[in-house]
Amino acid sequence: MKLFYGSIRKKLIILVLLATTPALLVFLGTEMVYRQQAAKLAEKDLATYLHSFTAIQERITNSTQTLLRTVASIPAIKHSNIDESRIILSTLLETNPIYTNIILLDLKGDVIAAGKNHEEALSYNFSDRKQFKEAISTTGFSTGEFVVGKSTKMAIFPFGMAILDARGQAKGALIVGIQLDHYGELFEKGSDITCKRLPTIATTVSVSK
Repeated sequence: MKLFYGSIRKKLIILVLLATTPALLVFLGTEMVYRQQAAKLAEKDLATYLHSFTAIQERITNSTQTLLRTVASIPAIKHSNIDESRIILSTLLETNPIYTNIILLDLKGDVIAAGKNHEEALSYNFSDRKQFKEAISTTGFSTGEFVVGKSTKMAIFPFGMAILDARGQAKGALIVGIQLDHYGELFEKGSDITCKRLPTIATTVSVSK
């Protein structure tokens, strides 16, 4: 075969190529299969992650809705009693560290009482925030969008709940924010622990008069 004619160097190179080509082809084939399997596993892991995160988000949303609906029915909150409202809201924060702050607003979006940094919060207006506007317009529960909290200066996901008068009309709202770091913590600890750390209302109810 003319392929093997020529210098010794050429012959050695050809022999090495002939010897290593099968192994190289096997390696390339194995690598392709591995990459395909890795891609499928990555897709599966991503789907699992998104499903778990969605489940956590739904649980937090449902628990927050229940919590805010309960708090919104407390007389001190409904009648905007500043001192009693501050006690209730601060107690909520102590028993539910997932929240960055819980704030009671009037119909204009001005702060009436805050569970944390009350005096500073009085200078803020939340009429431009989605969670407030939708709570007022729907006279019910609303979810906001990822924002930097005005009072906390932290990235949060907020919720809102309308405060209703005797005729069922909105007279104000409660807003609450969840620090984004908590989502990561809850996801890492898993769904079982997540359930245990979701908002509670026992302490809030006990404060109600």
